[in-house]
Amino acid sequence: MVNYLIKKSIQLIYALPWLIFVLPLCVINDLFTNKKNTHD
Repeated sequence: MVNYLIKKSIQLIYALPWLIFVLPLCVINDLFTNKKNTHD
């Protein structure tokens, strides 16, 4: 059980930087597409 939790926590630690990196990109992309749509 402890081994499973350790594996899960390691997966989370590896996933966090990706989330921190990818989520802002998605938000920025949405903002830019919204600006382009409203500009048209």
